[in-house]
Order: sequence, then C-alpha cells, then structure tokens
Amino acid sequence: MRVKPICSSLVISAITLLLSGCGLYALGGLWGEGAPLSTSAGEPAMRAVTLSGSLHVPANLAAQGDLGSLPAMSLVNPLAGAAMIATYDPSSAYRIQAMATPAPPLRWDADGRIRGAMIEVVDSVTGEVVGTGWTDAHGRYEIRAFARGANRTGFILQARFKNTEGQTTGILAAPVAVRVLSADTKRVSMDVSAGTTLLTFASLLMSERYQDLTLSEGFAGMKSPRLARLIAELDSAEAIKASKVLDRGKLVLEAPSFDHLLANLATSSAMLTFEVKKASHEAAGRAMASNEEELAYHAAVLGQTLGTLVMVTERYPASASVNLFGAAASLVKPEGVREKAGAIQQNLAPESIPPLPPAPTPTPGNLGIELQ
Repeated sequence: MRVKPICSSLVISAITLLLSGCGLYALGGLWGEGAPLSTSAGEPAMRAVTLSGSLHVPANLAAQGDLGSLPAMSLVNPLAGAAMIATYDPSSAYRIQAMATPAPPLRWDADGRIRGAMIEVVDSVTGEVVGTGWTDAHGRYEIRAFARGANRTGFILQARFKNTEGQTTGILAAPVAVRVLSADTKRVSMDVSAGTTLLTFASLLMSERYQDLTLSEGFAGMKSPRLARLIAELDSAEAIKASKVLDRGKLVLEAPSFDHLLANLATSSAMLTFEVKKASHEAAGRAMASNEEELAYHAAVLGQTLGTLVMVTERYPASASVNLFGAAASLVKPEGVREKAGAIQQNLAPESIPPLPPAPTPTPGNLGIELQ
C-alpha cells in the first residue's frame, strides 16, 4: 500500500459501493423471546449456545483455482499500518484519499463454496478457542460453545485457510455477541465474510491489542477486555445488515488476492474507527473521563453507526461514490449515544478497562489512502 503526504483539512474521501451485480447473503440472528432460563444460585456458570452460518469468500477470489495451490499470505498485521488512519485528534484536521494497489495473479476453487474449512470460536475475554467446526458441502458450519451464564459474551469466529504445505493463505472473521437468556437465544446465526471481517478489524482497532494481531495465527490468544466488551455490545441483527452492505463494496469485489483484500479491509476498518472516535468525542462534548467511559461511547457509536449504514446506501444510486462511514456516523443521534453509553458504563467495574496504546505517528493528517 502506497502512502503520500496530504495537506490537512477535514475532507474524508470516497468509498465506492457497487450496489448491483452481487447477490446478498442470507443472514439472520435468532434473538426472539422465550421462556427465561433459571438464574438461581445453582445455575451453572456457563450456558450452551449453538453458533451457525455460512462462510463466504469474495467471488473473484473463489473462482480462480485450487485452494491448496495458493501461496502463503505475505501480510502479517495490516492493522498496524492502518491504525494511524483511525487516530482521531479533535485539535487537528485531516484529509484521507485513496490509491489503488497492484493486482498479482491468483487461483482459487471455482465453485465459490469452501468445503472443509475450519471455523474456530475465540473467546475474546480469555483468548481461548472454545469451539471448532468445519464447513460442509454447502459451505455452512454449526458449532457448540458455552457463554457466560446470563452475561453478554463476545466471540470471534475465524476461518483460516491453509494450502497443502500448511501455510495460511487467507483468513476471514466475524464478531458475535451472545447472551443466553432463554431457549430462543441459544441459537445464533452469523455468516463469516469480508464484511464481517471489516467489523472485526474495526472492533480490534478500538482495543488495546490490535498491535498483537498476526494474520497467520488469527485472533486466538488475544485476551482483550476492550475487544470482548465492544463485541458483546454489538446488536447482531444490525451487524448482519451492515456486513451485507460491506460485502458489496468495490474494494471487496475487486480484490485480486487475500493480501489485497485484507489490506483493503484494514484500511476501511480504520476509516470506520476514525468516524466512531470522532462521533464519540462530539457526543460527549469533552475529553473522556475514564477508559470505561471511552469504551462505552465507542460501543454506543459503533452500534448506532452500523444501524444507519443501510440507510445511507439506500440514498445513493448504484454507481455513487460516498464517504460511507462518515455519512452513517453523521446520522447518529448524540443524545441516544449518551444514553446508551451511560447504560453500558454502569455495567463496567471501575478500572476494569485498560487504556488504548499511544496513537501511532504520523497522524492521518500526513497520510493519504485512495478508496475507489
């Protein structure tokens, strides 16, 4: 990815969406009401939950050849470079532009469905893999895992693809919020795609552990209170809708390799993170008083921004260029953010959330990235 100096004035440039020519993935979350489960003193600390869904690789990658013949990824941690884009300093002005990345040749399996891919469930609190499954002939998975009683639990689903030599050739992920309150909430559906990977990257960029990501290993071993809480506060229905929009982005549909796809997703996730931090500051109207308050505002704004993402795309024609995340964040209601953030913070123990790492340099005022 090329970078170049840019003059400082706040003009966030465009993310182009292709709103036609791509089928939507059938996604759904099962969060209905039902008979409540017991919460007596004898209730086990963990409650079983079944996670299921499909694994989707962008069609331009999936239609090019044999999965086992792919070379290993060269990317290690795309978030380390993208993090400077996500830095928000209310005293500075920024301009972000885009540049295209050269496209190397790549081959993949032609039917677009990944069979026999391993899906892992990572508990963001402990970093442990708490469930494992494989996709069937239709690219679907079903995994049994355990959530923390009636409390909110933040899981990361990850699919790591390996070639015949055991090298990691690609990875996709999805954030999943689980709260088992009744029989109806014991089954959760979430597909794993490029769009859900972008949401996972954005959540990680708002945590204290983004610098520790190694794509070849994925999210296993990443123990992060911030990440766990951010994911736990996501509305699965809104995350599903937002991921379907993101799956239709040009940077997804035209990525020629996993390296390019993941670099594009990292950059886009940094732009989403920037908008979340900016809207959080504007809603609070001041500097955050604690790590817990900062996380609560980030979670509240992220949730509302995902909810407005679909509204934004419906306002523009298929060929339109639009600052997608900026437009979505502009529809967030500050009073709603403050109310939601207050409710989230009430459930956080004092000094339970670690601080974010120091902002990387240079800041976004010195960096340009062009998104087509």
